[in-house]
Amino acid sequence: MDTAQPIENMRIGFASYFNKYHAEPEIADYLEKNHTVFRYHYPLMDYDRFLENDFDLFLTSVPHALPYWFVKAIQVPKIAWYFDWIQGYGSREGQYIPALKEFDLTLSTDGWIDLYKRNGIERRWLPHGIDPRVYHPLTRTTGVDVGFIGHSYTTSRKRLLQGLKKYNFGIFGNSDECWGRKYAEICNSVKIIVGDNMRNDIPGYWSDRLYLSMGCGAFLMYPRVPGIEQYFTDGTHLVLYDNEPDLHSKIDYYLTRPDERERIARNGAREVAKNHTWEVRVAEFETILKDYPKLAYLLS
Repeated sequence: MDTAQPIENMRIGFASYFNKYHAEPEIADYLEKNHTVFRYHYPLMDYDRFLENDFDLFLTSVPHALPYWFVKAIQVPKIAWYFDWIQGYGSREGQYIPALKEFDLTLSTDGWIDLYKRNGIERRWLPHGIDPRVYHPLTRTTGVDVGFIGHSYTTSRKRLLQGLKKYNFGIFGNSDECWGRKYAEICNSVKIIVGDNMRNDIPGYWSDRLYLSMGCGAFLMYPRVPGIEQYFTDGTHLVLYDNEPDLHSKIDYYLTRPDERERIARNGAREVAKNHTWEVRVAEFETILKDYPKLAYLLS
């Protein structure tokens, strides 16, 4: 068998959320360049009718939410590609791990390698991306000096945001309506966008807002998460901070240096548009299929 290239035009059954708050519609769009994708809208899908179809591959971003009997009944290769981090996040570990044991391959954005190994789960790291058709730089406008996009729902984040109120500061996105062009408009009106994660110590895990903000042309300050400097250069693509005093010191510095901010923002936007789009991620997904021996029968 020649395993050089994936089958062209695989029939992929894709079960997920398909709305503006999720990346799955964009992933499906780029998969459809080479394959036929059948989108099953969780939780509205008819499981029995799904099983009547002749697919080459089953893909889902909600492995923990699907009925156990349904996943067991699927006779084609099963891949879980999701974007949550699960270890130490409430009940997620207990929800995800038993489900993932039924999949041939797991693709996740976190770096907890030992978690998957000790549970016998085949897992590869595949991070977030953006769709540059939606998230791209716009003409600069005038807004606040410092901004944060997201929810203020953890104690550490509330403390972080409270400390930023000494600046001309704005919080955006608490209503969960900050997506698409509105997101890009914020990124191009705020001088400094500050990023944060639920936790900043998980290797390889950072929010999709890192890619969205940089892709939209924001000057982004982001926590120094383990592994992030393998992909982005501090002071070239974005500015990393180590703690709150370090963040405030760097805000003070860059607020008075608009040319440096603009240079870094342009570099970051170019880097994301080149190497961190959903089109790139789908190509990486196909490479993973090609390189994974247990899925060799998907290859021609």
